[in-house]
Amino acid sequence: MEAAQSLLRRVARSFYSSEQVVIVDLLTQRQILSLHELSLHLELPMRRIQAYCNELESARILELHQVNTVNTYCFVNYLAAIHAIRWRLSTIRDETETPKSTDPEHYCERCEIVWPVLDLVDQDSPDGLLCPKCRKLTALLPKEDVSTRLFADLGFYELRLREVDQTKLPGSSFWAAYKMLPESERTQQDTSGRLKALVNQLPHPETQTPSLVFTFSCRRGTRKRSAAAACSTVHLDLEPHSVASPNPVFLATSFLSRTNATRLPTHGSDRLTPPRRCCSIMSETSISLEPRLGPANAHLQILFPYIDVICFPCSSRQCLALLVEQFACWRRSALWTQDKSRLAPELLVILTSHKVKEEEVRRVLEGSSDSWMLRPSALTVTRSHAFGGRDKGGDEDREAVLKFTRKLLQRTRSRKSDLGLLFSAHHLMALVDASLQRDQPFPGYVELSRTARPVTPDLSQHLGNFIALLGQGQGQGFGEFATDAIAASLLLDHYAPGMHAFPPHRVFHDLHREACSEALRIGNNTPAQTKPETENSTGIVDSDTFLESIVARMDELHRSGEPAVELHAKSYHKHQDQWLSLRTRDTCLLCIQRVPQYELPCRHSICEHCVRVFGHASEEGPRFFTVYHCFLCGAYAGLHVRVRPPTAGVGVLCIDGGGVRGIIPTTILELLEEEIGLPIPVQEHFQVCAGVSAGALVLSTLFLNGWTAAKCSRAFEAFATTVFRRGQLTGLPGISQLWTVVNNALYDSLPLEVTLKAIFDATTSMTAPSYASTIGAKLALVVAPTWTPNPLLITNYNGVGETSERKGAWTGLPSQSYDVYRGEEGLAVWEVNRSCTAAPAYFAPMHINGVGLLQDAGVTQNNPINLALSELRSLYPAQSLPQYLISLGTGISMESASREHVPGKRTGFFKRHFLYRLFKAYMSLLSGKKTMDDFSRSTKTSPLFERCIRLDAVVPGPPAPLDDAGSVPRLKRSVHQDRLLQGAICALAKRIVASLFYFELDAIPSQRGMQFRGSGCIRCLCRAPDEALSALMQKLVQSSAVFRVNGSRVPGTLSGASFWTSCGNFRKKIKFTSGDATISITLQQGSPEYPISGSPFRLSELVEAQQLNANFGRSDHRERGRRD
Repeated sequence: MEAAQSLLRRVARSFYSSEQVVIVDLLTQRQILSLHELSLHLELPMRRIQAYCNELESARILELHQVNTVNTYCFVNYLAAIHAIRWRLSTIRDETETPKSTDPEHYCERCEIVWPVLDLVDQDSPDGLLCPKCRKLTALLPKEDVSTRLFADLGFYELRLREVDQTKLPGSSFWAAYKMLPESERTQQDTSGRLKALVNQLPHPETQTPSLVFTFSCRRGTRKRSAAAACSTVHLDLEPHSVASPNPVFLATSFLSRTNATRLPTHGSDRLTPPRRCCSIMSETSISLEPRLGPANAHLQILFPYIDVICFPCSSRQCLALLVEQFACWRRSALWTQDKSRLAPELLVILTSHKVKEEEVRRVLEGSSDSWMLRPSALTVTRSHAFGGRDKGGDEDREAVLKFTRKLLQRTRSRKSDLGLLFSAHHLMALVDASLQRDQPFPGYVELSRTARPVTPDLSQHLGNFIALLGQGQGQGFGEFATDAIAASLLLDHYAPGMHAFPPHRVFHDLHREACSEALRIGNNTPAQTKPETENSTGIVDSDTFLESIVARMDELHRSGEPAVELHAKSYHKHQDQWLSLRTRDTCLLCIQRVPQYELPCRHSICEHCVRVFGHASEEGPRFFTVYHCFLCGAYAGLHVRVRPPTAGVGVLCIDGGGVRGIIPTTILELLEEEIGLPIPVQEHFQVCAGVSAGALVLSTLFLNGWTAAKCSRAFEAFATTVFRRGQLTGLPGISQLWTVVNNALYDSLPLEVTLKAIFDATTSMTAPSYASTIGAKLALVVAPTWTPNPLLITNYNGVGETSERKGAWTGLPSQSYDVYRGEEGLAVWEVNRSCTAAPAYFAPMHINGVGLLQDAGVTQNNPINLALSELRSLYPAQSLPQYLISLGTGISMESASREHVPGKRTGFFKRHFLYRLFKAYMSLLSGKKTMDDFSRSTKTSPLFERCIRLDAVVPGPPAPLDDAGSVPRLKRSVHQDRLLQGAICALAKRIVASLFYFELDAIPSQRGMQFRGSGCIRCLCRAPDEALSALMQKLVQSSAVFRVNGSRVPGTLSGASFWTSCGNFRKKIKFTSGDATISITLQQGSPEYPISGSPFRLSELVEAQQLNANFGRSDHRERGRRD
């Protein structure tokens, strides 16, 4: 077997492309793979995979088998492949051994072509005969020599063939290998857009509540119907007379066959081709079925929870036996787990022949089905000889079914209405689509409706934090207060606009009961195995009573019919006095479901989600929110928050540490802002920022204070002069080193602390409202704790994000863990910056209450690029890549350190001392270039590589000491004189200008075969009447800038009417067609072109980001499809 696999791999590498080599390698490991799996492995569109496989199939290396309408599998038939290789080698040898001419021949080594001498007569030159193809000199070479080299290459294949002949190859049946696949990979559901097309035919799909009638047939018909039965096709229609009715009827028809349910076609049988359906294939979904269920039951397993009536025409005892077998499949598959007896569909058996008696049918079915499946009134047996006659067509059969099912439909609709499970056509379509996307049995309607908006995974922890907070001296009145707050929070979580009106008790049971029970144990510090007493020290009643009170309160609030947001606001306003004394930074008390991000002046903290739900949309744009007053206590808030468009990319900025060399990054940012040439502060182009030492100080002034880059440069120069001021004695050689050892620092920390308090208000917290929140920036300052080697990040977003992503760099570099501060006390900005600048030997470490002793993080990692990327992944899990990552260095010295070492010269005593060597090692860590070089090598083959830009200046002369304030002017001049840096800044400016545009879909794209079609709009982050918009357009018009979609130019000019809305905002509507579910949009300003923000886009990610698939409401309680 190994010999055959090795031979196939060698043949692929010798005769085929690299993509085909990968395909053959994968097939030698698995033997059978679908084209869809190969497309995922190679990250190539299906059409290219199909072309590669077609070429391999023509050479008999593999076989292609179409199992159903869209599922095509590649299969390695080793016997056929080995025979094909043997024949091909034999053909090559025969052609090579056959002499074609006795004339001498010439060989071109460049073209590897042998030319007869007669073909080269007119190609002579003074040096010899030239090759007619490449015009290079050929060499006289007998053809026998070429053949000898070729025979040597063929020797390997002949050796492998002899080894293969001595082994036993596996069977050559595709169907045998297909049957060995796991059930989840073997059973595929092909779904068309038929249901969506039928729903779109309804005049009011949001309010019409349809019913579903499922009709089985076990008769044998034409070959076309047999083919459909073999493929387990379900045909769906809409009863035409019910289109305008409040209760339209969908009719589903399928064929039931014991053969199709238990046996697959054997190898060699004719391939069945299903009939052409009215709609093309829209998706392909794997469904995990119960082991004994066959393909004929797959569609029923999906549609069963939505069926109102199952109609079964029975003409013989064989048909009745098939129905009994189907009942057994339903029992084994456990299709329904809640309210089985009340939600099971009605069963209508229509006897079409005298061969079967009604009493016999009732006796057999009632004896074989469970009590939940057939209630006394659930089975209806009737007789109709007109149904299914040979002279009848499909329309007559449909009319007969409707005649018998009208009363049954009224009964099922009444039951579902009482249970709150009568769905609109829009919701029914969404539930069926969600069922198709799951690889597990049906979970329940409520849970299925939350597929696109799942419950917060740490809900129990936040509810537990809230209960524990109330137990700290707040026992009086706890019951009503806690019940109202939790009930309002759970209603807010579920009942978004567009959600089906599920009964609150069902919502609580399916989604929240387990989390609330766990929260009660967390809040009471009660072990999970111990049930709380009726009354405990916190004044909380026992869990059952408490949970029942929450459900009762949810029911009471829900019956009012008001929106969940208004109910929540009224409930909180009712207990405003009790909210005054509650404070926590672990849980947002407004929603009790998330970690808070913004700390208000009243010291209440709220999350960004609550800002979007309860905040006021600003006039500046739909993504600017203002919180005027605290939602909990009513105090003044003054919080302004900008939220990034969900389809836009994220810019990342990293700044190294380096003492006075920090003037270099600020000067680079100045030049970058000038090169962009727009009235937009340079920091607004970055959404995630990380800084070390002086870099942290620069970021704090830019993003927290809102200073311009020019002001930051001026202040930094004055800052360096102030804090790096030595005394008269400490300035003497040797005395400074001794003073450092005795005093634990070379400089006094008092001037540094006084200066920092002057720059940053002494009472301002890192999470307080700031310029960073106004522009939507996330800031992380890196410090080094003295008790652990792991860096500590102190952020302006209270450490929110996916904790699982904070395991270090995700770029392939060695993993480095780090911690993110999230404590009960907010840290002052000046304290954090004091810790960031506490460089060992220069300043003493800083002790912060509740945190510990902190120092400059340059001793562990002076370039925070890996930390920034990890935070990007944690904050924006959907962003696979940053829009751009700018790493700013603090200077590269032109004078090599190796000049200090002269070979053969004895090193002095001082340089041999361990203190000097330790100091030199520490100084070498301050260069972020090594970290960047390691990062570049690890990402060289990744798309991340071209998005990471390192900007650093070459500084003439020796490196400037960290405390040499007099070198600041020289460092600034080096930035302006560096020509390579100027060119990099110019290119970056164009990239940033392109990122001011983003793209949004108008609706979910449609799919026809392998082609995706859709439309959307290119929009601009700058909005009217901001002067930046007019300046941007003037700049682009002057440079003749154009947009390109998948390489094709967007027609029109930027000043044209089609690019603007009536409100004066930029918007260009485009239509696109894509074959690989992606779309690339770039802005070309001369050459080269750069991607707009977020490009290239995956269509599925765009749909999810815009929540276009949120058929049951958006998390921000805004209307679905509304542009934010």
